[in-house]
Amino acid sequence: MTKDLERFIITTTWGLEDLTAEEVESFGGNVIEILPGKVLAEAPFEFMYVANYILRTAEKVYIYLTHDKFKTLEDIKAIVEDIDLSKYISGQETFGVKTKRFGNHSFTSIDVNKIVGEIIQRKYRLNVYLDNPDLEIKTWVIEDVFIMGINTTGYSLYRRGYRIYQHPAPLKPTISSLLLKLAGWKPQDPLVDPMCGSGTILIEAALMARNIPPGYFRPYYQFYRFKFFDRSFFEEIKRTFNKRIHWDLRIPLYGIELYKNHLYGAISNATMAKVIDTISFLLGDARKLCQFLKFDVDYVVTNPPYGLKIASKRTVYELYERFVTELDKCLSGATIVVMTAEEYFWTLIKDSFKILEVREIMYGELPTKIYKFKV
Repeated sequence: MTKDLERFIITTTWGLEDLTAEEVESFGGNVIEILPGKVLAEAPFEFMYVANYILRTAEKVYIYLTHDKFKTLEDIKAIVEDIDLSKYISGQETFGVKTKRFGNHSFTSIDVNKIVGEIIQRKYRLNVYLDNPDLEIKTWVIEDVFIMGINTTGYSLYRRGYRIYQHPAPLKPTISSLLLKLAGWKPQDPLVDPMCGSGTILIEAALMARNIPPGYFRPYYQFYRFKFFDRSFFEEIKRTFNKRIHWDLRIPLYGIELYKNHLYGAISNATMAKVIDTISFLLGDARKLCQFLKFDVDYVVTNPPYGLKIASKRTVYELYERFVTELDKCLSGATIVVMTAEEYFWTLIKDSFKILEVREIMYGELPTKIYKFKV
């Protein structure tokens, strides 16, 4: 690895940035600042390969270009003019600019794209190709802050490569990993997801326990198209981490699902992820949870339906009410983590359980809460 340090912007779930920051630190990154939905870190340049291949909770990894204050669009123009991209490009690449803007401004995201694009095109003579560029320049305009980076990941890291069955309301693998980290779950602890859907939480738990890198099944990264891509070095990094895999490790993981098609989908996904041999999937109803728990359980981590895409609001309320009753009946001492957008869940648990933590997060555009409590 080179000794020169580079800065990276690592995007993650809003409200859970501290967990991603811990993960970044554990693999050699030095966290400089935590921003909403982002972790700013410093590391040797080759950390780009490590972060993309091994981080379980990150969405994308960007090469940091700037993080500055502004007042007007002209200020943004001046900031971009001062950025030197020469070490990242050969002059033959295509490029595109994408902007996310938060707050009230006298300009639009399209205006930012136009200004940034014109400057890059004039300075480096690169061709614009918006659909599938070699270089995706990402900018964030957050109130009076302008951030800019180069996307090294391509499509998000939550697209692991093992999911062949698509649930109608899928949970991102990155969120699943964050829930497991928040729970404090360890591989030796029996874990159940009583509304497991397509099995994502349990599959991520198995990958975590066996040290299977989250990038193991992923076929593509954007950095494959960069002038500085060192394929042999990246293959060496993959070999290093792949040697740590424990393919034969068996851990107590259990999934319960009401609908057969989702259960079969979970089995297909777990098979594709090479972890089906360590997860027991059961056809069952979380409203009658105690009937199915013929084994010890230390942790329950689940993302129940919200009544948006699956079932009605009334049905979902009954599900939550009976699920909570079952927890109280037969899971004494267990740690529970539930992610839901339903506000009434708090009223169901606040007086009956020891509340350990409540997190407010943004799951896409949906304000959501994560409840961690002890039975």
